[in-house]
This record gives sequence, C-alpha cells and structure tokens, in this order.
Amino acid sequence: LLPLKVTMPQIGKKRQGSFAFVSHTIAFLCGFALATLISSRSNGLIESKIADDLLNLRASAQPVEDASTASIASSDGVVSRLALESDPNESPDTVSGDVSATTTAETSEVAAPAVVTEAPVRDFLTIAKKFGTDKVQGKFRLPGCLANDATCTRPSCVKEECRPWGHYYQTMYQSRLADFSRDDTEPFQFLEIGFYNGLGYETYKEFMPKGEMHSMEISCLPEGSRDEGKWPWGNFASKNHLYQQFVDEERLHCGDASDLKWLDEIWKTKMKR
Repeated sequence: LLPLKVTMPQIGKKRQGSFAFVSHTIAFLCGFALATLISSRSNGLIESKIADDLLNLRASAQPVEDASTASIASSDGVVSRLALESDPNESPDTVSGDVSATTTAETSEVAAPAVVTEAPVRDFLTIAKKFGTDKVQGKFRLPGCLANDATCTRPSCVKEECRPWGHYYQTMYQSRLADFSRDDTEPFQFLEIGFYNGLGYETYKEFMPKGEMHSMEISCLPEGSRDEGKWPWGNFASKNHLYQQFVDEERLHCGDASDLKWLDEIWKTKMKR
C-alpha cells in the first residue's frame, strides 16, 4: 500500500505533521491486515492439500472395506474427510483404541513355537567306574601311581598319564557316543570286538540302553590249538557272571574277528535285521 499524501495548506505545519503520522499509521495497519488475510488463506489451502494427500495415501496403502465416512474439522475450519473402520458416532480416539485392542488380541492368539526338549545324556565315566572296566582305570589309578611308583605298571614313562594301568577312554566315548545314550534315541545295533571279561560290554549296555548290543570274543572258542581254530589260553569271557546268558541270547559271539568270512557269517545269521 502506498502511503497517503495529504496536502492541507490551510492547516498549520504542526497540525499538518500530526495528520501525516496518523495517515501513515492507518496505512501500515491496513497493509498488515491484508497480509495476514492472504497468509491465513494460503495456510488453509496448504493444510487442505496435506489432508487430501494423507487421505489418498491411506486409501492406496490400506483399503478399508465397508468403512463409514466421518468428518473431522480442524481448528481453522478446514475439513478433512477420513475413512474410519468404526461406527459413525464414535470419536477418532475411541476408534483408535478399538483398533489397538483388536491388534493386541490378535497378536496374543498367535501360538508360541513348540519347545523341543531332548532327554539327558548319560555319563560314561560314572557307569564305567561302577563296573570297573579298564576303559577308565587310568584316571582312577593315576593318583596312587604318582604317589608310589611301585603301583605303576610303567613308572619310567615321561608322560605321567601313561604310568598306571588302564585307559582314559571316557572323554572319547562321551563325545562320540553321548547322543546314543539318550532315552529318546532311535533303536540301533552296537558291536564290540573284544569282550574279554565283559565289564566294558556291561558298561555299554547301561550307557546306551536303546542299543541292541553284540560282542565278539576269541577266548570263548573251544579249548585247543590255534592251528585247529581253537583257543589254548583259557576262556576269559566265562569269568563274567552273565556269560552263559549272553551266549544263549546270541549277543556274545565266540570266534576270531580277524576272519572276514566268519564276520560276514555272524552279520548275516545273527545280526542283520
């Protein structure tokens, strides 16, 4: 707006100056009011455009079936029309709460994944100690051997673990056979070569109860010369209290496991299922 120029020669200079100040002030106020009106109108158009864009975006991203249409008036009089999944009489806050509650309920109905638990494994060392098998005797004889060389079978060995009688097989058997010791494992066959006095065999039977145990032993062959396919140095296997039971059950097979023909015969006639 251009400032008003008023010429009043009949008014004195002092009064003429006051009148000019008033006219400038009026002009400034008129300009400010007009600018505010234009700004307000522009803002209203922008907000209306934003509301329409939001409506279009929501409609394209998530179509609403059988939705009623509610009108929500903004503070400056611009009306945005939004599709709501609700009763027309419900307020936006109520609808939002219902949607959230429904989502939470649906989420809670999702079944939790099933937790698969395995049966515990057995401890080979504990069972082997119970039966007294040589497979773990090294561990239990070592302390006495180190305290008294006279109890060692090889006292001059550089490696201390090699001095006492017995083996340290517990770590290997535990790591390799532990899964077969579970009560929920599938049935299987297990073959030991070298029954001797059966303490290891009994350990295997208790350690892996799902296994069908078999063992081979040369010393339970009929007594006689090796040239005749017999065994002249005594029947070590017969020292086991269940020896005859294992033989009758065809779980203990007496023969030379280095004879491949005999091995094949035992497999086909006694073990193959």
